[in-house]
Amino acid sequence: MILTERWRPKSFINVIGLNPKIPEMVGKDQPHFLFYGRAGTGKTTTAKIIIKELNANFLILNASDERGIDTIREKVKSFVSTKSTNEQIKIVFLDESDALTPPAQTSLRNLMETYSRNARFILCCNYVNKIIEPLQSRCACFEFKQNNSGAVLEYIKKIVSEENIQITETALIKLIENNLPDIRKIICKLQELKSLDRLIEIKDIEVENGVVKEIIGFINTNEFNKARQIALDNNCSCDDLLTSLYWEYRKQTPIPLKKLLLIGEAMKDLTFVISKEIGFECLLIKLMGQNV
Repeated sequence: MILTERWRPKSFINVIGLNPKIPEMVGKDQPHFLFYGRAGTGKTTTAKIIIKELNANFLILNASDERGIDTIREKVKSFVSTKSTNEQIKIVFLDESDALTPPAQTSLRNLMETYSRNARFILCCNYVNKIIEPLQSRCACFEFKQNNSGAVLEYIKKIVSEENIQITETALIKLIENNLPDIRKIICKLQELKSLDRLIEIKDIEVENGVVKEIIGFINTNEFNKARQIALDNNCSCDDLLTSLYWEYRKQTPIPLKKLLLIGEAMKDLTFVISKEIGFECLLIKLMGQNV
């Protein structure tokens, strides 16, 4: 079984860093919720726990797949316009709701008002600025952060112990440092490293750092094909490469501010593109364009 699903918290008490106000607000008279923040910080998990706690009839939609006004008018409206089968409020959970088009968000606002007696909405997103103000004002808004590295370390140690994963303390701490606040990514990386079927050491965690240093060398010499190929040969994820590139450039003196801005823009754009590989290759070209 995938470790991220096996270790997904099933109750509020197990969600690391959860705002204590959220469980207190859950109930028949709860507000609409808007959860926002970085990936892997517990937004979707918390929404699913709310549904479970309420024993609610629910509709779950991924707004990045079904982002238009027709989805809101047809699927969502038909669901919220009827009462639940168990006398509880219904829950509409819209994941990645920042992908909804402006007309779809406006339609959603109207549904929130019209059917508030028998339905509540939970919106989750990475970028709250992409949610229109009228929607934000109708929700209890909570930012999900993950700054408690100590609590994350204890949680990951429990996974390591129960899954019988052999890893040094130094490597484990480095793994968390590289990927916090995304707990899901930490667990995914742990499962990936488990396949080595041996003691995981610090050098296993720092493989990407070495790859990134080589990529930067090829960027400096305008060798696009070599930079692209080394990323492919080492099977590195585009998201991880961008993060590592950012921090490698961040160490330089003077700091190459234009390159950091390009990486920041690429990190935002990769959330919405169909092919992350093409997005990464376009970034390589832009970074090479900064060479003097």
